[in-house]
Amino acid sequence: MTLATASNDWIKLVRKNWIYIRLPKLGAVKVRIHRAIPDGFTIKQASVTIKADCWFIQLMLEDASVPEFIPDQIVPTWDKSIGLDAVLHEDVDLATSEGEKRPFLKPLRKN
Repeated sequence: MTLATASNDWIKLVRKNWIYIRLPKLGAVKVRIHRAIPDGFTIKQASVTIKADCWFIQLMLEDASVPEFIPDQIVPTWDKSIGLDAVLHEDVDLATSEGEKRPFLKPLRKN
């Protein structure tokens, strides 16, 4: 179950290794934490899952001090492009547009 509207208001009490978090339709739940929530971070999303023997909650955090990533603009041209082809013949598994053939890596067979 993913709760996309999580916020810091959901945490009601913080102890040494435990927090009490209020989840919609479940109420206050005691959660053992493995890492403390750093100062300045805000909770954005919570995900509750059940495994074979217990329940887990994953908190997605946001740090406002991290700047937004703006990637460089890359304009594709024929000079910057390369063609790849999957080849399933003997030891070759990849061929490029320059005529280069890459050998098939078999790391598991060597082990």
